[in-house]
Amino acid sequence: MKTDVNARPLRILLLGTMEPPTGGTSVAMILMREELKRIPGVEALSINTAGIRGNPLIGIWRFFSVIHQLFRAVPRCDVVSAHMATSGLFLMGPMAALFAFLYRKPLIIRKFAGKDFLDYGWLRSRLSLWSVRRSDLALFETQNLERLYSKMGFRRVKWFANNRPMIRPELEAIPRQRCRRFLYLGQLRLGKGMPEIIAAAERFGPEIEVDIYGISGFDIPEGYFDGLKRVKYRGFAADAVTTLAQYDCLLLPTYLESEGYPGVVFEAYSVGIPLIITRWKALPEIVDETSGILIPPRNADALYEAMKRLVEDADLYQRLCEGVKAKRLEFDTATLTRKFVGWCRELVEERQSGRSDA
Repeated sequence: MKTDVNARPLRILLLGTMEPPTGGTSVAMILMREELKRIPGVEALSINTAGIRGNPLIGIWRFFSVIHQLFRAVPRCDVVSAHMATSGLFLMGPMAALFAFLYRKPLIIRKFAGKDFLDYGWLRSRLSLWSVRRSDLALFETQNLERLYSKMGFRRVKWFANNRPMIRPELEAIPRQRCRRFLYLGQLRLGKGMPEIIAAAERFGPEIEVDIYGISGFDIPEGYFDGLKRVKYRGFAADAVTTLAQYDCLLLPTYLESEGYPGVVFEAYSVGIPLIITRWKALPEIVDETSGILIPPRNADALYEAMKRLVEDADLYQRLCEGVKAKRLEFDTATLTRKFVGWCRELVEERQSGRSDA
């Protein structure tokens, strides 16, 4: 007997890393979960996969805890959706696919970041690909990967960008006439362009500020920022958006291999500040000449020249601030979450009618 989902809320199961929000993936998941709660006729069920990787003993316990939660939650939902970075999909993707198959539920797999499955080892890449091939809808964070997997013959593939709540009137009221205060906000990693930021920033005089906010524990040694004149390490930003609003421009000269769509780009957009960012992988898909300045990776001179342009050219800075406000509408959480719900409804209707054009 078929269930009439129109007679009750559409129940969407979210499987992915949530609290604690220590990275872009978990922040995106929490934002989607909270936005789903605001949509009439939708009920969000969630399973947090945080803690599986890391400590082996805790990880094993967390893995079986997630399996138990899937066993209880999948029969009660209408759609199973797994939201994973490439590094975690090989483990939880097969579990989501298996439970969706057993209980005859549509499966959506959303892949975060821009690194391809095939860049990993044979077993990990094959498990990830197996999971995605068995999904009813595969969502990729970047347009590059959407095009790649469409050409590879995957059944149904769509672009679903990382996103943030975009309209923040209380933060847009901060006047932005000239560019003097720069910041970096994110993981403290060499591949995020830390050496280039230091080399460029230290060439300026005292009228320019460059502050670093981030999470340690990667490859930046303790004391890395000690003794610098222009660059100051300010620790972890508990409220990224409020912190960004106090500055004029975000620096992101990354050349990290796993870079996708960094959430901090959209957080900068939400408060109306432009970026100086590298022309790296899929980044030009979300930042163009209307909302920032793109520079070559690993090039401190180019970073310095771009910063100097914004400092000296107030008209250019104003144009980029206006361009940010237009560009950001493509990446609003409320808009994209409603699109996601629409796809969920389509899959449920197809499953109930016994047809699928996937």
